[in-house]
Amino acid sequence: MTEIGSRPALAPGPGLVPPQALEAERSVLASMLLGNEAVGRAVEQIDASVFYRTAHQRIFEALVALYNRNERADSITVTEELRKRGDLEAVGGAATIAQILEYATTTANLDEHIKIVASKAVLRLLIRAAQEIQEESFAAAAETGDILDRAEQRIFAITDARVRQGFVPLKSLLKPAFEHIQMLFERKEHVTGVPSGYVDIDKLTAGFQKGDLVIIAGRPSMGKTSLATNIVENAAIRHGVPSAIFSLEMSKEQLVLRLLCSQSEVALHKVRNGFLGHEDWPRLTTGAGLLTQAPIWIDDSAAATVLELRAKCRRLKAEGKLGLVVIDYLQLVRSSGHVENRVQEISQITRALKALAKELDVPVVALSQLSRAVEQRTGGDKRPQLSDLRDSGCLTADTRIWRADTGAEVSLGELLLKRERNIPVWTLDESLRLVKGRMPHVFASGVKRVFELRMASGRSVKASANHPFLTYDGWRRLDQLAPGDRLATPRRMPEPEKPKRWPEAEIVMLAHLLGDGCVASRQPVHYTSADRANLEAVEAAAAHFGITPRRVQQGNWYHSYLPSPYRLTHGKRNPIHEWLSRFKLNG
Repeated sequence: MTEIGSRPALAPGPGLVPPQALEAERSVLASMLLGNEAVGRAVEQIDASVFYRTAHQRIFEALVALYNRNERADSITVTEELRKRGDLEAVGGAATIAQILEYATTTANLDEHIKIVASKAVLRLLIRAAQEIQEESFAAAAETGDILDRAEQRIFAITDARVRQGFVPLKSLLKPAFEHIQMLFERKEHVTGVPSGYVDIDKLTAGFQKGDLVIIAGRPSMGKTSLATNIVENAAIRHGVPSAIFSLEMSKEQLVLRLLCSQSEVALHKVRNGFLGHEDWPRLTTGAGLLTQAPIWIDDSAAATVLELRAKCRRLKAEGKLGLVVIDYLQLVRSSGHVENRVQEISQITRALKALAKELDVPVVALSQLSRAVEQRTGGDKRPQLSDLRDSGCLTADTRIWRADTGAEVSLGELLLKRERNIPVWTLDESLRLVKGRMPHVFASGVKRVFELRMASGRSVKASANHPFLTYDGWRRLDQLAPGDRLATPRRMPEPEKPKRWPEAEIVMLAHLLGDGCVASRQPVHYTSADRANLEAVEAAAAHFGITPRRVQQGNWYHSYLPSPYRLTHGKRNPIHEWLSRFKLNG
């Protein structure tokens, strides 16, 4: 149970008394005073914190101490143990032990009395959690999302604080086992769980079984989401299994299009660009009709926590609408607590999902990305292993990359805000040559400790400890590098697929402003030169920005002022300042 004895007393409203069952508490303690067998049964199910009265908590602790030392527990030994601990007077002396013994008749109802005591303790915990949630909500000292997250944690902590189940005799499990075998024998079917729709998979698994956590792993853009949606389609449409999809990567609109095209057997690219044939519409209508009747629920909340997944699944289960859970994908789930590193966080999330599958008694299918270790493995056997289910490391949002299509330099943060997918980038092929590749997407993975890695060339990169870098010895994590190690960096970037052509006026303006221009803040934009040809070139280029130059002579020099063609109010800036800000050159 969650500890309650050491916390401040409850503060119920006027005339309200916290839930309690004092007679049941005395009965439990009395049964424990009859012998160590009863003490053992109690210890398996509860601890001292479930008792409402502090005196009862201390008596329980004394009984457990005797039990742990293999000493017999009775009124005399318990009284002596309390005296040694200095608790005898606090519990009311030997008279209290004598009063408790009056409840001692038999241990037959011990388990029932334990359940009563524990249930009252859970209610008290619920009251305290509600008070803490109320206080935190009134204070409003944190983000609303954080307050909600902590509220869920408090409630689920109480849910987990149930009476602990001890050993179950094997003979009591044999009857339901035989009944299950009999049911399977009468069905005469190869698939006994939730069918995947893929014959080979179902032969190996007999379907996804209740309480199982199934991991479907692969490298990016290998069809994991397509496989998962096909499994959901088969389970929900053909077999009527209520299915929940947590799409943490793809929006619900994108997922619906995939499901619709799959059912209609219409190419997805035709739907996306609108070039549909007349024969496609009847198929789309039929597919939509099938999906309308399918028991499928989609949640595309970004960066969901395990607590959120659990709460939503429980709600569906309570409504009788859950037979399969699919999570796309594992690395996008956030843990609820603090962990030291991402590897531990993934392990914690995996354990929580397994517990969820067991609790809800449904199969949970989680998609996961494989690390690069699969591709780097030597030899012919590159089958994934459990150790390959790792996070790939993180770069900071201000990390800048070059697009392979336009050659533009963009930050990961900008790509994250745009939610762009399949971004053309430069990558390495098997012979370590730069080739065009696709980055599936950029996603946030929370706040993590990052390190700045500086190279002899002056370049630097900020990354998490587990981010891989290419060395002479292959890919190595940042925390495995040492000063003096050599890293692979490109000598030059290849020509982009679609080179961006700069207007000649912008090239002329940039060249002259870098040489003899002034773009400092709080100063008028101007160009200074004694060469009339240069002045005329800059003034001609100014027309590209809608600017009419104003030339002022100072001795043998001329200042060509480039004023804004509009009033600089309401956040407006000189068009040249606005243009230079794209290159971070404006003052």
